[in-house]
Amino acid sequence: MLKFLKRLFAEEEPEVKEEGILAEDLENWFKVRSDELLGLLDSKVTDIRHRLQEEISKTKDNLAILSTSKLHNPKISVKENQFMEGNRKAYVMAVNAFLRGMDLNVEGHSNLLSFCEDFNVRLEKFGKSTVRTYHILQEFFAHESRNIAINIKNLGSIVGELNSSISKAKVDRISEIKEGIKLLNSKINQSKEIEKLLIEKEDVKSGMIKNQDSIKREISKLIKSKEYKALEELKDKKEVLMSSIREHNAKIVHAFSVMEKPLKKLTRVVIEEIDLLKRYMEKPVETLISDDELKIVDLLKKLEKNINNLTLELKDKKREKVLETVKGLTEEFLREFVNKHNELDKQLRDLENSINESEALKNENRLNYELNNVGDNLEKIGREIETNEAELSKIDIDAMKKELSSKINDLLKVDVVIS
Repeated sequence: MLKFLKRLFAEEEPEVKEEGILAEDLENWFKVRSDELLGLLDSKVTDIRHRLQEEISKTKDNLAILSTSKLHNPKISVKENQFMEGNRKAYVMAVNAFLRGMDLNVEGHSNLLSFCEDFNVRLEKFGKSTVRTYHILQEFFAHESRNIAINIKNLGSIVGELNSSISKAKVDRISEIKEGIKLLNSKINQSKEIEKLLIEKEDVKSGMIKNQDSIKREISKLIKSKEYKALEELKDKKEVLMSSIREHNAKIVHAFSVMEKPLKKLTRVVIEEIDLLKRYMEKPVETLISDDELKIVDLLKKLEKNINNLTLELKDKKREKVLETVKGLTEEFLREFVNKHNELDKQLRDLENSINESEALKNENRLNYELNNVGDNLEKIGREIETNEAELSKIDIDAMKKELSSKINDLLKVDVVIS
């Protein structure tokens, strides 16, 4: 069970076989192996802690020995003895201070790495600050001081082993890989949802297209029917009638267009009828139809009178054309115009009623509405499908699996292929 974990701490990495793991099983698979990895590492860290504690105890024992050791050659001067005692005391204090700075209760792998880094910095400072004192003590207590130096060296080696074990295990990447697995599964589920949604929307789109084709066939059938041909004939009659109405109305429109400038001048003379004159100049046909008393007849007579007595100044050619137009707009002509207009208008209303009441028109409007509606819905679902396809194309599951496999293989020293 733990063979693959032992490779993590081995000097040589044996050849490993490729192993296929389903993405849906990856989270549990990785949890088991990462928990084993952390368990093995924590066991190793615990062992290292014990060794550190033992080495610290040995160092303290050797410090006690150094502190109480007698000189092999007691025949030295008082000054030399004082020099020795001063350096011995300083070295013992320095070592004890160094040992007190080692907090073995640090928890968490990242904190332990910080502990290792801090130890190395303090060790370097310790070595530089005690190098002279150590060499002096070598002259008096060579064996005792060397034993402490060996203890300090051993502590450095054990801390280096601790740093190497944690760094080699790359435990900082476990959380990163776990997050990567969660993201992969999330993206896989998202892809499946989008693919499912696309299938549903394609089915809906297919149904809409069938419905669209059906409506088009109905329209084609309707156009060939007798009822629709009758409707077309009514529409043709309406166009002919509309042309007649436009032609009929053009007589009045043209006449008032010719008289426009003189009528504007006339407004300064017949102030009481200014509003009526303005309406005739703006909408002559509509105004004439609503002018039941034909007040325009008197206004035209006043226009003619003012032109003849030169009250309204006009150029000769314009004057003649206006007078000719005014003379043509007799009361009889205007009444006949109105009667004809009303007759044509009635014919138009009757035709429009016949057209609007036609079942063929109602069916045509219904089918066109349905066709436009299904067309709008097809455009809408088409845009939704394009959006979903674009969203799906951005999710590269294979690339995510490949990247995650690489990280897992690098961490666990395995050859996993996520499928």
